Order: sequence, then C-alpha cells, then structure tokens
Amino acid sequence: MSSTSNKFELCDSTSIGKAMSIIAELHSNNQSDKRYYKSLQSLNCTIEDLQRSFYFLFDCINFCTKETKIHNNLEYQQSLEVLQSIMMLTYLGVEPDDIPFELRGNLAFGKHFELDKNLDERELSYLELITWRKKEHWSYYAIAYGLESKLGQYCAKKASE
Repeated sequence: MSSTSNKFELCDSTSIGKAMSIIAELHSNNQSDKRYYKSLQSLNCTIEDLQRSFYFLFDCINFCTKETKIHNNLEYQQSLEVLQSIMMLTYLGVEPDDIPFELRGNLAFGKHFELDKNLDERELSYLELITWRKKEHWSYYAIAYGLESKLGQYCAKKASE
C-alpha cells in the first residue's frame, strides 16, 4: 500500500485524473469483492489517499468551471458521496484474509468495528488532508457545513488564516 506523495492542485487535469484513478480503484474493488465489509489493505492506496481524492473531486465539481464534464455535475457528486459513505462504513483496517466471506460472519465481524460511530470526528481529521483550498473555498464549506458544527467551525478557522 503506497501513499500519494504528490499534492493535488485544484482544477489541474493531471490532479483530477489522479484522484479519479484512486476512486476508480475503490469502485473496482467494490465490484470484485462482494463482501459487505472489506479490507482497506486490499487497495493500492491509503484511506488518506481516498479521502483526499474524494474532497478534491468535490471541490472540482464546485469550483472548476473549465472542467465541463464534472463542474456542477450533481449526478457525479451524488455517486461520489455514495461511494465515500460506503467506504467509510464498510472498509476495515485489517488483513483481507481476516474478514469472513460468509454473510452472517462478515456482518458480525465488521459490526465490532463500529464504523458508524464518531463520523464527524473522522471527517474532521480528513479535512486536515486538504492542501489545495484557498480562503474562499474554506468559507464556502464553512457555510455549507454550518457554523454550529465542528466541521463548519474548522472550515471557518481555515478561511480566516
């Protein structure tokens, strides 16, 4: 498993291609591994690479007006949101061979990890991976998340830096 060493540059076609490639690997893994719970270690990237790619592509959808195939593409955004949720709720940090294939065993095994707990805290830590946003982008998300939430407060803080 390797980590993405290059940083993304907003609206850069090479960065967009790289992020799409990382997300495509996740999608492909979901198609080939039919278990409900799956291993992050079955991918050639880290969870940080995946989360960074999701946030980057969301930003491209919102801010990259010259990227006509993805800018304001709500269908693509919804598809990414679903895939990100699936990843957050079904991918475990264990060896692939440790996860049972049989449905009942798989569900019992994965349930112990409580992936549905502390989602806001997990997302907050993933926001720290974002290096390409400018103040106006952080302000946009502060409003989108809402200033009463920790996520919105974090974004507002980043916008004021």
